[in-house]
Amino acid sequence: MTVESNNLGPNRSRSLLLGVAAAMLATACRGPEAEDTGYEVPIECSDDPQRAFYVWQNDGIYGDMENLMYVADQLDMTHGRTTTDPDNILWVLENFREAGLRVLFRLTSWDECATDDKRFDFEGCKAEIEAYESVAPELELFLEDGTLAGVVPWDDAGNFEEGAGPSSFELDEIARIYEDSLRPYDGYEFPEGFTNGFRGPATDVRDYYDSYDFEYLNGVFIQLSGPKVEGDPRHFIRTQMDAAAEVGLPIISVDVNGPDYNEKGPDGCPGGRDGWLEDRCPVTVEQLADLGDVMSDLCVDESGLWTIDDEEWAVFYEEDDYAAGFRGLGAPAEEGS
Repeated sequence: MTVESNNLGPNRSRSLLLGVAAAMLATACRGPEAEDTGYEVPIECSDDPQRAFYVWQNDGIYGDMENLMYVADQLDMTHGRTTTDPDNILWVLENFREAGLRVLFRLTSWDECATDDKRFDFEGCKAEIEAYESVAPELELFLEDGTLAGVVPWDDAGNFEEGAGPSSFELDEIARIYEDSLRPYDGYEFPEGFTNGFRGPATDVRDYYDSYDFEYLNGVFIQLSGPKVEGDPRHFIRTQMDAAAEVGLPIISVDVNGPDYNEKGPDGCPGGRDGWLEDRCPVTVEQLADLGDVMSDLCVDESGLWTIDDEEWAVFYEEDDYAAGFRGLGAPAEEGS
């Protein structure tokens, strides 16, 4: 990840509760204890695990009730995450409310927050986000009933070259502008638990943003792939837990990069399925089973999948073994296992 690490602006304090939440990871598990030394954050297992499964989506599924219900049923999905625009946000929210699901939005694309020479464009990004002020008065009911569960202001920050990305202060300012632009009326207080999350490794927040004390960002979504975990997903997750506690941003979910989990070898991809990127291959069923065991052992009950669209779903994720593998991510272990 190559983003600017300047630490501009005032140093803001975080609440003690947020630090505690980061340490606990808001997780649940009844799996077998494993040797777990060399890490700062203890594994805490809830007596009442509440599994959540987040699904990133690209095209077609969330705008169609039949597809939305089908995908949710296949994966035991609880939350959607998608990029939207002012013309479509209410329509998607209505679908999620009818389905009894929750959704988190990214309000801009990466290109809308970048100049032609691929530098972060604060003013351009701000203008795109503020366009949502026109629909904000209609969002109160969706916020109050929990359908609109949060926002994801930052994704793909690593696309910026070094020195071209947002500073720490700008990162938090965009998170603030997200909330201000969706606020139904002046003085409205967002519900407790409203997510304003950064999608990226907690170690990047620690290392590239100098453990900045964010006021508006309140969590991170981390993503697993073969090159990131380097054969040891347990160590990767434990390292992210420690970093999340250090920066005061709890891990919201541990996601799996479904279509691009593996690097493509000289013999191509197993089963002949290419990844989304030319040099990548999808996660395998066996890897999903292993990741499910690791998450259960680490008491991770909030997990997710990146990403799906209509074409990929039809040829990949709807297969029984894959669907079962995704359902197993974050699921508590059986008693006595």
